[in-house]
Amino acid sequence: MMKPTVDDKLNNFLNIFPTTSSENVIDVVASEPVKEKSKEETNIDDDYEYARNNLKSLIENGKDAMESIIFLAKEGESPRAYEVVGQLIKTLADTNKDLLELGKKAREAKGKDTTQQSQNIVTNNSLFVGSTAELQKLIKGK
Repeated sequence: MMKPTVDDKLNNFLNIFPTTSSENVIDVVASEPVKEKSKEETNIDDDYEYARNNLKSLIENGKDAMESIIFLAKEGESPRAYEVVGQLIKTLADTNKDLLELGKKAREAKGKDTTQQSQNIVTNNSLFVGSTAELQKLIKGK
């Protein structure tokens, strides 16, 4: 006689009788097919993440450098040091703008720009819900 397996012990404990037929098998069918990313979409995603990480790194390093330069400017009271701080602040602001622009360009490259989609909406029929008097007031108001 064979030694009972864990499945056999659980079946006995739970009073479940094992079935050998496929009567308890449930087929799971996805309602929508899963869309595979094309090679171009994958490249766009990879490039976006790479550029985004680089810009974030530049911003973080710039913030660290700015703190050091501000300290030096305060200690030395040199006009040139304050000029460098001002230039670095402008550069960091531009880099932040570049990061936002990168996200917008990535959405455009994927064809998912929300502003462009919202501009393509056309209203064919308008419906006014209200009384005739309210409609006349609205028309006369224009």
